[in-house]
Amino acid sequence: VNYHVVRMGEAYRDPDTDEILGYEAINLGHAKLVRLGDPATLILTKAYKEVLKGDYLIPEEVETVDMNFFPRAPERDVAGRIISVADGVAKIGQYNVVVINKGKDQGLEAGHVLEIHQAGDVVRDVYSRARVRLPEERAGYIMVFKPYEHVSFALVMEAFRELKVLDYVYSP
Repeated sequence: VNYHVVRMGEAYRDPDTDEILGYEAINLGHAKLVRLGDPATLILTKAYKEVLKGDYLIPEEVETVDMNFFPRAPERDVAGRIISVADGVAKIGQYNVVVINKGKDQGLEAGHVLEIHQAGDVVRDVYSRARVRLPEERAGYIMVFKPYEHVSFALVMEAFRELKVLDYVYSP
């Protein structure tokens, strides 16, 4: 039996409700069971990072991912946010993988395309001296490729400007 060796990463939190939607699984490597027993014996067959006491083993399953996506708009309106980016980079651009706070429970499926919007900057009005928020601006497009119950992984297909975590996503 083969296993993924993972460590629990950051919680995926909904930025609007603070609800925990899931946890990031940091892939540390692969292991193979060589002897059953208590304790069982495993051999690390591949390690990407140091494996520590308390890390988790998840049985490897043959996961079928349909690689034939048909880009399309979701059947119902979706409004969400980017809550994380793969590999922990701070700035997001074209072809980065992001996590959004919407999933199958909002009707998202592989191939659904969403617009990315950035919140407008807050500036000071030169006449009234009041602080004013500028309108949101369209900043790109993502396509969902792996939806889960409450979150989805999506690929940034096009970025008109530098994107960041907490940018908004909407049905086109």
